[in-house]
Amino acid sequence: MAFTSILRYERDINNQRYLKCLAEGMGEWIDVKASTGNIKILEHKEEIKKEIKPSPSLMNNMLEKMKAIGIKEDILVEFKKVFKRNP
Repeated sequence: MAFTSILRYERDINNQRYLKCLAEGMGEWIDVKASTGNIKILEHKEEIKKEIKPSPSLMNNMLEKMKAIGIKEDILVEFKKVFKRNP
């Protein structure tokens, strides 16, 4: 007999597993943007990735960092849409 677990919505969006997955996703998004030729992200890739630390304020920290190094607004909007807080 096979065991199946029930998938459920996790109410606490800032749990450690969610934050870890969010940080990993952000790192992968940065890699993709750098490899597709986004010059600013390519230039600052390592600097940006150093800022990716799982925390409840991760999204805001990343947006502020990317604004500070001159990432264009359209990329910031895309980033925000991809990693919005509501699952």
